[in-house]
Amino acid sequence: MQPLPHLFLLLTGFFLPTILALPARVNRNEGDINLSAGMTQWLYQGDIAMVSRSKSKRAVIRQKHKKWKLPMPYSFDRNFPRRSRQRVLEAMRFWTEKTCVTFQENAFVYPHVRIFEGNGCWSFVGKQASLREQSLSLEPSCTDHVFVIAHEIAHTLGFFHEHARVDRDNFISIDYSNVNPNLTFAFAKVPTHQIPTELFIFQETEKQLDQLNAPYEYGSVMHYSIDQFAVNSNRPVIYARDKKYAQAMGNRMRATFQDVSRMNDLYNCHDRCANTVNRCQHGGYPAPNDCSQCVCPDGFGGQFCDSFEAPSIGQRGNSDCGGELWATDRTQTFYGAVRTRVHSNALLASPEHCFWHIKTSRGKSIEIRVKNIISPCSMACSFNALELKLSNFTMTGPRFCCDEHIYTGNSKPKVFHSEGPLAVIGAFARYDYLDFHIEYRAV
Repeated sequence: MQPLPHLFLLLTGFFLPTILALPARVNRNEGDINLSAGMTQWLYQGDIAMVSRSKSKRAVIRQKHKKWKLPMPYSFDRNFPRRSRQRVLEAMRFWTEKTCVTFQENAFVYPHVRIFEGNGCWSFVGKQASLREQSLSLEPSCTDHVFVIAHEIAHTLGFFHEHARVDRDNFISIDYSNVNPNLTFAFAKVPTHQIPTELFIFQETEKQLDQLNAPYEYGSVMHYSIDQFAVNSNRPVIYARDKKYAQAMGNRMRATFQDVSRMNDLYNCHDRCANTVNRCQHGGYPAPNDCSQCVCPDGFGGQFCDSFEAPSIGQRGNSDCGGELWATDRTQTFYGAVRTRVHSNALLASPEHCFWHIKTSRGKSIEIRVKNIISPCSMACSFNALELKLSNFTMTGPRFCCDEHIYTGNSKPKVFHSEGPLAVIGAFARYDYLDFHIEYRAV
């Protein structure tokens, strides 16, 4: 399938409705999959297994959680499919490439993680000292998504959900009137006293990890989707208090820079480069596996995070994917696109992506109008998304996948402004393609 000719869009500037549709039934994440499998009500917060003396399915987790001694030992159940094994290894590789966390297949170390094809996607949080063999369940639907697997592995390594933070009410609100009444407990907060401070995954203070010192990451791979467990799927369940981030929640397209940084905090990976001068730009830091390189915020690349992130491998022949643009006082336009090689009802396990940097003179900022988006449209932008980073580049920016997200009530494009002389645009697609048309200028 070819995108609509962008020359027509540039010449006319007409409003065009989104014309692509998602497959009729798609499980976007572990919550959807567990609900379909009938497992959600038996799991804490929808996908966390418990070791508890209580028989209540809603029991609070009380077991002692510990970090793993690396490499984390694991084994595959002998009936675990070959295709699914490759996806698990891909998710593990994501964590090992950006952190000091490593994994070793070894069924003869106790405790170890046994990965099997059970009902749903679920795991324990952290190492369970009371178990010789700790389960991680991944049914085939789970392994359709690399970052659903990465989400469950993050639980196993010690992560709780982002939306379960005790301070979450400062950032989101939950409309319990639209939550499946049998699943309201899935939105429980995790009280601080139930989480050993040496385990939780946020910024280090006096050698303890304090979740409240880290910024709230709407785009975290550990966050629920805007409409998770909704009775009426046309209405949100989770409302971002900063409305720009409504479509950023529930990301399973990739783990974010903040997710990676918190994993590095949890496993003290930064200690490996403690004596290295940090030359990384835009909030990056020396990579634990090679201190001469940088772990860069999403959208940045190069040895010192001084250029745009390279397009994904599948975009190498796409001349409309990625680059650097210079903004002047004159309004300019550009067309961008990220395209998959699959159509119909097929989804990529992880997205194709492209990034653009718009720059201008120091002392100025950049004004952006997104004129149109042609992409599968959904409330949560779960598979395709256009992202604008306008200020803090270490955080997920506002995301959009429908024209209704970028237009005001009177059908005029919303206006966005960067806080400095750089704006970063990212485009992601797991299904079909995402095309967009943008106007920009320096102000």
